[in-house]
Amino acid sequence: AIFCELLVSWIAARARDQGLTGHGAALALAHDDINASLRQTDALNLDRRQTAVDALLRLEEALKAS
Repeated sequence: AIFCELLVSWIAARARDQGLTGHGAALALAHDDINASLRQTDALNLDRRQTAVDALLRLEEALKAS
């Protein structure tokens, strides 16, 4: 749970920083997707490890796009 909170906070900070230069859209979308996925995982008691791996892959895609 702590890892997920730190990850979401880090992504939000990077999206905010890049948003000031006009390039934060990909990270902002990734933040929303990852946050929703983590909430759904908690609500449905799904595999947190798989969700964390999926979140990191989504983050990688967003970082490449920005």
